[in-house]
Amino acid sequence: MDSMSRAESGKDLITSIDLSLQQYCEELLKNKKGGIIAIEPSSGEILAMVSAPFYDPNLLVFNRERAEAYKQLNADEGHPFFNRAVMAKYPPGSLFKPIVALIALEEGATELQRTIGCAGGYFLNGRLGPGCHSHPTCTSIGMAIQHSCNAYFAHVFRNIVDIKDTRILLWG
Repeated sequence: MDSMSRAESGKDLITSIDLSLQQYCEELLKNKKGGIIAIEPSSGEILAMVSAPFYDPNLLVFNRERAEAYKQLNADEGHPFFNRAVMAKYPPGSLFKPIVALIALEEGATELQRTIGCAGGYFLNGRLGPGCHSHPTCTSIGMAIQHSCNAYFAHVFRNIVDIKDTRILLWG
């Protein structure tokens, strides 16, 4: 028997996937389009990575139905082969909302318990700026983050800018 046919031990592969978190993320994205990547900030380990819609990889095992299954998945309007977790480009807006909130609190431009109405988006001079989705009126920063309210954070950001403008005029 030559060396080409003998199996050799390789290096160990250690994953950092947290199975419970992975399953939870899959449940969150059931019947939706999107991607989730959960990372441990201290180490950079990937704890969960999900792209949706997803498909059953068992459909692509080597058998007679494989070609047909591939054709159907490839033609699927949900594009299950497109990995949204690593290939899609999403605007970073919602990621900045907690940062805007922290800056506004630090600068005294808002309070934790502040009610700001949404009305479907942020209006400036009668024109709709960033639109928003339907959700209850946000009565706190926490609720605004929970609902990812664009109008709430546009108002808060405007307050930060107004405070900075006033300080420049007064102390400039």
